Amino acid sequence: MNTDVLIYLLAAAVLIILAFVAGRLLRRRPSVASEPPDWISQRPEHFERGEQYCELRVDFNYTDEKPSTSRVTATYFSLEDHRREVLSDHMTESEFSQQRAKLRRDGWQETYKSVDREGQSYYYRRSA
Repeated sequence: MNTDVLIYLLAAAVLIILAFVAGRLLRRRPSVASEPPDWISQRPEHFERGEQYCELRVDFNYTDEKPSTSRVTATYFSLEDHRREVLSDHMTESEFSQQRAKLRRDGWQETYKSVDREGQSYYYRRSA
């Protein structure tokens, strides 16, 4: 075989492999849903029996031109229970990250995140 033909075949094979890898990367699903699940409305008709849900909400207070948290709340809800806890009136970003990690260690799976002008909400779900 001619050397030029081998080079063209090799180049074509590399392009096919690159296209395949790029396609896989583009189709990769995000770890957190892009659309909110129905249960985020916290209406019982959207809850599943045996499931627990949690909204971890952080509201920001912009002082000294640096964001800091002003209030962190956790709202737990299920078919059997609905309670809201104020976890802190001031929590550093690091402490908030630790709180999120604690929820994951306790078996909660982060399913959705929303951001607005006042802060962020993280939504979790776990089987009871």
